Amino acid sequence: MKIKRSVFILGCVCLEVLGFLVFLKGFFPVKSAISGHASFIDLPPQPIQDKFTQAETPSLPVPPLFGRMVIVLIDALRADFVFNTTKDRGMPYVKDQITKQEAVSFVAKAHPPTVTMPRIKAMTTGGIPGFIDVVLNFDSKSLTEDNFITQLHRNGKKIVFYGDDTWIRLFPEHFLREDGTTSFFVTDYTEVDDNVTRHLPDELERTDWDVMILHYLGLDHIGHLAGPHSPLMGPKLKEMDGIMEKIHKAVIKQDSDLELPTLVVLCGDHGMSDQGSHGGSSVTEVSTPLVLLSSLYSNKKGVQFDWSTLQQIDLAPILSTLMGVPIPQNSLGALPTDVLWKYDLRLALRAMQLNAHQVALVYKQNVANYEKKFVFIQYEQAIKKHESWLHKYYNKEVALDEQSAYYVMKAYRDSVVAMRDQVARSLASYDLYAMIIAISLLCMVPMGIVAALFSPDGSSVQVPSCGTVRWLCVASGVVAVAGHFTVCTTSYKSELLCPGTSGIPAVILVVVTGGIVFTMGASGILLLTAFLAVVKSLLVQMTRLPIVTKCFLLGNVLHTISLLSSSFVEEEHQTWYFFTMTVHMAVTGLAIWSYKDQLEDENKISDAVSTTLKDAFNTDQTNCRKPDQKHAEQSGNCFRTVVHPSSELHEVSPSNELHRNTSSVSNENTGNSRRKASSRVNLWTVFGMLIVLMLCRLLRSWNQTGIKWADQTDIGDWLVSPENKLALSVIVVVSLAVITFLLMSLTDDQFLKIMVFIAAVGIFTFKAANGGLVLPGIYSEVTKGVLEARVVYAVVALSLLYTAHKTVRNLKLQPYNTQTFLQLTKSLLVLWTLTITLLMRPHNIPLVAQILLQQVLISRCVVDIVEAFSEDSSVIFLYIWMGNAAFFYQGNSNSITTVDVSAGYVGLDGYSPVLIGTLMCAATYAGPVFWFLALLVKLTERRVLRGKVGKQLKESFLQLACLLILSQSIPNAVYTVLVTLQRYHLFVWSVFSPKLLYQGMTLLVTFLQVVFILMASFMLEKVLLITN
Repeated sequence: MKIKRSVFILGCVCLEVLGFLVFLKGFFPVKSAISGHASFIDLPPQPIQDKFTQAETPSLPVPPLFGRMVIVLIDALRADFVFNTTKDRGMPYVKDQITKQEAVSFVAKAHPPTVTMPRIKAMTTGGIPGFIDVVLNFDSKSLTEDNFITQLHRNGKKIVFYGDDTWIRLFPEHFLREDGTTSFFVTDYTEVDDNVTRHLPDELERTDWDVMILHYLGLDHIGHLAGPHSPLMGPKLKEMDGIMEKIHKAVIKQDSDLELPTLVVLCGDHGMSDQGSHGGSSVTEVSTPLVLLSSLYSNKKGVQFDWSTLQQIDLAPILSTLMGVPIPQNSLGALPTDVLWKYDLRLALRAMQLNAHQVALVYKQNVANYEKKFVFIQYEQAIKKHESWLHKYYNKEVALDEQSAYYVMKAYRDSVVAMRDQVARSLASYDLYAMIIAISLLCMVPMGIVAALFSPDGSSVQVPSCGTVRWLCVASGVVAVAGHFTVCTTSYKSELLCPGTSGIPAVILVVVTGGIVFTMGASGILLLTAFLAVVKSLLVQMTRLPIVTKCFLLGNVLHTISLLSSSFVEEEHQTWYFFTMTVHMAVTGLAIWSYKDQLEDENKISDAVSTTLKDAFNTDQTNCRKPDQKHAEQSGNCFRTVVHPSSELHEVSPSNELHRNTSSVSNENTGNSRRKASSRVNLWTVFGMLIVLMLCRLLRSWNQTGIKWADQTDIGDWLVSPENKLALSVIVVVSLAVITFLLMSLTDDQFLKIMVFIAAVGIFTFKAANGGLVLPGIYSEVTKGVLEARVVYAVVALSLLYTAHKTVRNLKLQPYNTQTFLQLTKSLLVLWTLTITLLMRPHNIPLVAQILLQQVLISRCVVDIVEAFSEDSSVIFLYIWMGNAAFFYQGNSNSITTVDVSAGYVGLDGYSPVLIGTLMCAATYAGPVFWFLALLVKLTERRVLRGKVGKQLKESFLQLACLLILSQSIPNAVYTVLVTLQRYHLFVWSVFSPKLLYQGMTLLVTFLQVVFILMASFMLEKVLLITN
């Protein structure tokens, strides 16, 4: 049975996407939380039973310490922004309260992922959100799990809220008054905060609220736009400090008229990396301040700050206890002793007991045989210590001091922390069956792609269809279905793949899932047989592959193996930097070697010419001495020779001796590859390759990335420094000029050249408008630059429409015009380059110019040498590797921290998730897509020059599609097996999970590229009327 090759490739890439999605669903679990809400009913009694406790009503909760509360949450507030306040940056008023010991302060450590919505969930529920909340962060839904805000609401507390509208979506109908602002419009760092602060005067005068929550976004937005060292950071921190001072002084004044004082809480949801982003697990991203201010701590009645740390999830039990509401029942937070010293010792111990009891309930529900575990025994021992202390307290046997109570409180806290650690590991229940099914799908794809790549028939893939194979397919499908329903009846059943309801919907689901599993089993046999059918051909061709191609294959294998190490995952950029630099050094060596051979050949040819001419002069002179009327003509013919630019000599004289001599020189070359390379190399080729090497070294120093060296100063850091703004502006002007010149050289269309120039001007004015560059006399104030950016978008859109119209028109007028498709690919490369230049931050615009120059040099110098010593697949691998390196040149990494959120808002003045996500994806994968389009241009250009645009170009495109899928499918299969085996590894959430998300996003980009290639192949087949 034959399947059309393009259809087969499309099926394989769809299978890859399906398998990866199923794996993500199984690997990123939704935490299994206890339903319902905590209450004061059935609280445990104090651990003592005697006559003294009968009148003490021991089951009552701990009374509140504060009557009102103001929570000021400053987005992306790093701990050092508060605790390391300097003259130019920091919050001096807050730091002064801490220094004077009139506050209780901690460094609160946030769990990754350090993005807003998961952190709000963590602070309010006391639980550890799943990593998939990174994706859900852009579409927050109502929080149904028990949480501190809901507990306040259920216990009659009136809440007002102003700030990030994520809170309004998470807690609908919880607030007495509310006014939300979008957290994703990062170019606005003024109005988002002013919209919060404008409500403060009225609210501070009102007495109808119990809790006020303020979520400020401006600091986070400045970080995304310009980083933590931006000159905008200092004024913003002082603005926040002034707001804290205003609130603190106002509530202290009001406390004299209140029964209970007011608590002011300053905190951050997450920190900020040195690049200004967040999402990862670096120290600056996970370290946030937690400062408690109140009149209760005035006159040095607070706690001395000693950089003590706690978990950010501890905020839920802290605020619940201090406000006198139940701790959320899924909370894993632990009460620190420093917040309880304003209670008497008995109530402080009671608070610790209730906290430990609540965590113990979660522990019992999630850990099997909990009563035999050491940590539970540790908890029971803490209860016994508490009982002993209470016995002494009520019987007044000995004097009790704070130190004796501290030992009991420490025992409680240690047991809570130990139980929390075990529960945190058990709460995430992986869908192991779905993960295994997904891995099976992912392992099928490479076999299918190899079958398509080495199929003897270039237009189709041969799938064996004999009777034996058919019966094997049926048997495999039946076994798969039987195994599936067997697993679905055990404890390992999948929530995704196994029906869990009853009735007609369940029957339909059973039929659907059974059919899918049967198809998977049968497809596996078909792909395996198709793979086995080409194994012999594969092995033979592998032995005949050129050494250069084998080196590229070895590099891909080594990269796949490197994914098995967490350190290599964190520092993956080093792998691609090493590979690309090695390739270019090797090619440069080959070029120099070939150029040396060429010089030697020219010397030999020169000697041969001299020898031939000498022999010609020494021949019998009578042959040239003819009658006078013929003398001039005959003597002229004795010396008529032509030297071809390729250093081959073509004789046009009557003598054949010169031809024999030059042929012997040509035969002295040591192989076809060296002859090809020699004919393509000159001094400028070698010079161009040396420039490529220098650019590789310069680009890798532009943006330090990864983990180990990310904090080291790089070229980008120097350029974004405020004192170097003028230098950056000059460099950007030069870079835009280079980009404009190189893009204009790609096209002969005058209209597109004009559009390129207009776009370049628009890009510079946009960067100047939002304060990134200097343009004196025009932009004196910082704006969003929406108009300037939209002008560039309009230019790109108009150019795209013009290119499409021109392509369709040319194909109708001249269906066989080979230049039409080449101009189309070049136009796409030009427009993509303009788009990514607009989306890049100012200091990365020179990076675009360097990558574009690098591409031009590689296309004109490197590719010819690679082709001389290998085949087309090596060129494809070279461009794929360059795209991978360019991904990291931009400053990207395998951490969510490096995602440039600000790129999603270029040219937007409102919040649109689809547009923002598209622009962020375009900016993140700017480099890989650029090299993909450059590869299309190169493949098309080579076929056009050889006059083979039709069937040969289609075959090249299909080979490209196969290699793109293969470069993704093999690492995906290996990596999913790794993370399945290491799902309980210490670094599973900080290293392996972010990389898994990046792999998924890269797969999506690859899927779009393959679909584009298949569409182009279809157009070649239908429009250009390809014939065999």
